[in-house]
Amino acid sequence: MPVPDPSTLTTEALEREIFHLRELLVSRIDTVVKDLDALREHHEEKHVAAVNAAVNHFKELMNERLNGVQRQFQERDTRTEQAGQASKEAVTAAMTAAREATQKSEATMTKQIESIMGAMNQSNAALEDKVRAIEKRVDRDEGKGAGLSAAWAGGIALISVLVAIAAIVISANLATP
Repeated sequence: MPVPDPSTLTTEALEREIFHLRELLVSRIDTVVKDLDALREHHEEKHVAAVNAAVNHFKELMNERLNGVQRQFQERDTRTEQAGQASKEAVTAAMTAAREATQKSEATMTKQIESIMGAMNQSNAALEDKVRAIEKRVDRDEGKGAGLSAAWAGGIALISVLVAIAAIVISANLATP
């Protein structure tokens, strides 16, 4: 066996080369890990920026939609207010028209009552003239033969007045809307 033993030398050389290879691999692995970490950080930053941009875009869209809904609510409130105002004006106009119609109806009713009262007064005057004429005849005893007496004449006058009053009441009820 030769001195130094080639197997020992070979083993030592092999161990030394393995150690150097290990150091080389570890340094390369460390470099790859560092590059990978840098790439991951860059990728995360890029994705974070993209995610943030997407989130901001989503926020803007939601704000735009919410503003649109708010605008619709405001328009609805405006339309409701306008409709309420128009309804209020229509009710006021209707009440004014009803008031005017009532006043016209009252004026017409007053004229009708005055007309009926005038007719009744004329009728009463005519009846009173007839009653006086009958009373004169009864006083002169002209009514004896005809069978009329003062009581009969008064009764007829009273019935005529009642008929006239009934006619006025009926006319007033028919004229009332």
